[in-house]
Amino acid sequence: MNLNNKLETISNLFEDMEIRSICDSDKEEYFFSVVDVIVALTKSDRPRKYWNDLKKN
Repeated sequence: MNLNNKLETISNLFEDMEIRSICDSDKEEYFFSVVDVIVALTKSDRPRKYWNDLKKN
C-alpha cells in the first residue's frame, strides 16, 4: 500500500469537526480515524475508551 504520507482532514462532513484521513492514491481509497468519527457522532469526552468498549462487545 502506497499511502504517500498524505494526512488530510475533512471538516465539512460533521459540523466542522475534524476527521483525520489518509489516502491510498494507488487504490483511490480513503481511511478515516475511527476515534475522530466517534467524537463527531457521539460527542464523547473519552472517544478512545468508547472505541475500546465497543470492540469488547
